[in-house]
Amino acid sequence: MASIKYTNNAKTTLAANINNSVTSATVTDGSVFPSLSAGEHFYCTFDDGTNNEIVKVTARSSNTLTIVRAQDNTSARAFSSGDKAELRITAVVLEEVSTSSSSWGTNIFAGDGSDTTFTLSQTATNENYLQVFIDGVFQAHNTYSVSGTTLTFATAPANGRVITAYHVEPVNLGTADTITATANNSTDETVYPVFVDGATGTQGLETDTGLTYNPSSGLLTISGELDAGSLDISGDADIDGTLEADAITVNGVTLAETIADTVGAMVSSNTETGIAVSYDDSDNTLDFVIGTLNQDTTGSAATAATVTGAAQSNITSLGTLTTLTVDNVIVNGTTIGHTSDTDLMTLADGVLTVAGEVDATSLDVSGDADIDGTLEADAITVDGTALNEYIADTVGAMVGSNTESGITVAYQDADNTLDFTVGTLNQDTTGSAATLTTARNIGGVSFDGSADITPTTFATASFSGVVTAATSAKITQVALTSSSNAVAWDAAAAANAYHVTTENTTFSAPSNAVEGAIISVELAQGGTARTVAWNTVFEFAASTAPTVTATANKTDIFSFRYNGSVWQEIGRVQNMAQT
Repeated sequence: MASIKYTNNAKTTLAANINNSVTSATVTDGSVFPSLSAGEHFYCTFDDGTNNEIVKVTARSSNTLTIVRAQDNTSARAFSSGDKAELRITAVVLEEVSTSSSSWGTNIFAGDGSDTTFTLSQTATNENYLQVFIDGVFQAHNTYSVSGTTLTFATAPANGRVITAYHVEPVNLGTADTITATANNSTDETVYPVFVDGATGTQGLETDTGLTYNPSSGLLTISGELDAGSLDISGDADIDGTLEADAITVNGVTLAETIADTVGAMVSSNTETGIAVSYDDSDNTLDFVIGTLNQDTTGSAATAATVTGAAQSNITSLGTLTTLTVDNVIVNGTTIGHTSDTDLMTLADGVLTVAGEVDATSLDVSGDADIDGTLEADAITVDGTALNEYIADTVGAMVGSNTESGITVAYQDADNTLDFTVGTLNQDTTGSAATLTTARNIGGVSFDGSADITPTTFATASFSGVVTAATSAKITQVALTSSSNAVAWDAAAAANAYHVTTENTTFSAPSNAVEGAIISVELAQGGTARTVAWNTVFEFAASTAPTVTATANKTDIFSFRYNGSVWQEIGRVQNMAQT
């Protein structure tokens, strides 16, 4: 039986116009209506203020209702967007409820605005069995309570309001003496066997999706396990998984006896050559008896001759063979060899000794390998690592955590190299030094360590201590020239300078100045008197630049010392004859 659904105060409006033939309608808020499963429905009333239509809603998807038109003696009509769409108590709702498994009792009261309690005609065992409406509007259970025959409202209904109370009690349908089933033995479909829930008391029918039956194939499918006191299968049994049993019998005979009897039957009637096999059913054993072996020799087996053919005279006794030759392989005591090398292999005390070479596609030695001679291999690995990489990693580990003095060693695993960095070397040794592989220059003089050097000229030198000269120092005099009325002076390259005026000029600030440097310049007029000025970096006594001798062929000498910021005049000689 289809189930009717309810909800409290379900009111909304149509979201779009509908005509009198559509089978779906869109409402503004579908969430106020019940959610429907298969076989469930509810009734909705469309109302435009003048006319109404009751429809049966069989499905709801969000705000879209699937409807059956013109229910409960109403006519299908056209409605506009904004018209009411409400879940109301109607005759068809009450009829469906009354025909369900319930009995009804009805009480009608009138509100006066003050009374909150009303007396029912019958006792309500549960407030869920009471449906209360005020002017046709369903009241939520939290707005009232019921105790026995007393109905109590939280707020007194307004004067003139019609109060209707429907008393609903479940009806016990009893037990069925007969259940009619329809035979279906051919349709290809899945059906579910029906079970009775419970052994005593009220019993209901139920199914389980884990147990299904297909009438077409006659296949009963169980998703879980089958637990049975015994299982009798008249036909074949097909087991895709593992068969586990405490004991298995075949036609009433245990599996072990069946296997023994089957094997015994296989050998008892067989024709053997040189061997007899008999089955002892009493203890399920097979007895093997070897007959007389064919051989081409006579006498004792201990002195048997070499077997050279497939068919030989009978060998009546084997005994111990002193020497056995098979083709070109000779077995003699503890040695195994070849006709060309009779003792190639020797067996003694669990040791196999090979006099020649062992040629094998592969050799797997589970224990130690002791090689007294030379091991030659195309490639050697140690614990899966190539030998060269193993050696490199071992050496790298030796220096990686070592403490060195004066030298640092770093292992580069990427290219298997060792990087050595020598620090500052300190020594207290005496004696002669080795010859330098590459000669070096000292003050412009080549030196390779093979002999002492006596430098005559130092191009550039820096001394931190006292410099003592056995003879007078000679500083080559360098000429300074004037260009664009300026003299450029390199203090390092022309510490002893001279300049013959060719134009009115100014001495620029000397380049390559270092603190403590001393420079001098001999200044002469070249037959014509010229003016000479000085850059502000030159500092003279009393901050007054000297007046250069204007007489032709006369010379002045000026000396300066650099204090780190200015060139201070430290000497002056003027009006000397030009040489």
